Amino acid sequence: MENKEKNDEKVRNESVDEKMENALWESEQIYKSVVENIGIGISIVNNNMEILSLNGKMRELFPSIDISKKPICYKTFNTPPREDVCSYCPTYKTLQDGQVHESITETPAGDKIINFRIISSPIKNKDGKVIAAIEMTEDITERKKAVEEQAESEEKFRNIFYESPFGIELLDSEGKIISMNSAIKEIFGLVDPSQLLGKFSLLDDPNVPDEVKSSMRQGKTIRYESVFNFDDVKKHNYYETTKSGTGHLEYAISPLCGVSDKVMRNYIVQIIDITERKKAEGELKNKLKELEQFHELACGREMKIIEMKKQVNAMSRELGRLEPYE
Repeated sequence: MENKEKNDEKVRNESVDEKMENALWESEQIYKSVVENIGIGISIVNNNMEILSLNGKMRELFPSIDISKKPICYKTFNTPPREDVCSYCPTYKTLQDGQVHESITETPAGDKIINFRIISSPIKNKDGKVIAAIEMTEDITERKKAVEEQAESEEKFRNIFYESPFGIELLDSEGKIISMNSAIKEIFGLVDPSQLLGKFSLLDDPNVPDEVKSSMRQGKTIRYESVFNFDDVKKHNYYETTKSGTGHLEYAISPLCGVSDKVMRNYIVQIIDITERKKAEGELKNKLKELEQFHELACGREMKIIEMKKQVNAMSRELGRLEPYE
């Protein structure tokens, strides 16, 4: 009886051990599959900077590497090969101090440079000694290029925005001013621009026609001219201005929508002070009117002279004389 119980217990223990082994094997297979097929390159480098292992993504990035030869990483990952450890190498730092390090590389690859984001972490033995490092490598060349191009584009926009001789305002979806360039300060004679930022809405401006406000709310692009009354601004104490009387302004208002959802998030407003141009147009119009009046007067006098010549010729004929005028 006692032997039977011992045999049963042995069978149970063997069954548990087999299940544990199967579970460990399955877990290991899952881990290997994840590491092998993940979209990030994974490699193992030892203290001699020798490559011990590469996953599928790393073999895709560097198909000519033969890990059986334990190639040196800084010679193998660079074309042409380097003669010493890369100055930015996070793996070398990890092998030295046992800490996690990260770096963006500029890896030579023939006639181009590839940017890798590398994160290295230590592999330690049971005594806590660093024996190797795991590198996670991601090719971010296109992403880095896109970020740089976006930054360049934003810088160009900032230069255009702030240095433009035309007034430019950036409004939020409620029409409140969130940014303006120096030309706006000049056009409106602003003493303290902070009186407008985030507080004053173009949709509440009495100088903006109601039909323009309606078009803005509908997300339409608008161009219009308007007489701006600075005295009204002072009267209602909208903001402090050094200007008075009226001025002629030309507006172009465009909605700015999100790229993906097309939801209107901002307005960009371009403003040109055309007061002097309007004055010049008015003066030219007056001069043209004067010229027309002079022309009419001159033509009238000419007609009278022609009529008088006709009368003299008629009298000459009656007197039997030659006509003095042709």
